Amino acid sequence: MISTISPSFDNYEETLSTLRYADRAKRIVNNAIVNEDPNAKIIRNLREELEMLKKELEIAKEKINKDVVKDKLNESEKLYLEFSKTWAEKLAETEKVQNEYNSKLQSMGISVQSSGIKVEKEKYYLVNLNADPSMNELLVYYLKVSILNQIDMKIENL
Repeated sequence: MISTISPSFDNYEETLSTLRYADRAKRIVNNAIVNEDPNAKIIRNLREELEMLKKELEIAKEKINKDVVKDKLNESEKLYLEFSKTWAEKLAETEKVQNEYNSKLQSMGISVQSSGIKVEKEKYYLVNLNADPSMNELLVYYLKVSILNQIDMKIENL
């Protein structure tokens, strides 16, 4: 707002009145409010949210597609590396796994031999019996001394 005043003494009252009016006008604060139907406002907000969610969905789809492509690429690379190994490398890996398997079985007290079972004569053991002849007597489980003592105590109590 622009207010104009006069420097002459004849217009003193008008100038003073203009300055008072300008001061009051300066202190007026307006808050603009859009006259909008509450239902229309809800509909507008829901449409904006729908557009935002559509954009997020597109971004998520692109990310998922990229992840799927990366996973397939990694799987293909692993298969290529697996197929490109020589028989000697595959045999070495198989022997390594077999040795680890046998050492774990032996740490549990199970003895496995390629020609059947290996039995230590000084120890007590259990042998598996199976209806399948190829699986019969291939595993031996050695009983620990503490287990034998418990069995002896139970037998004595009977």
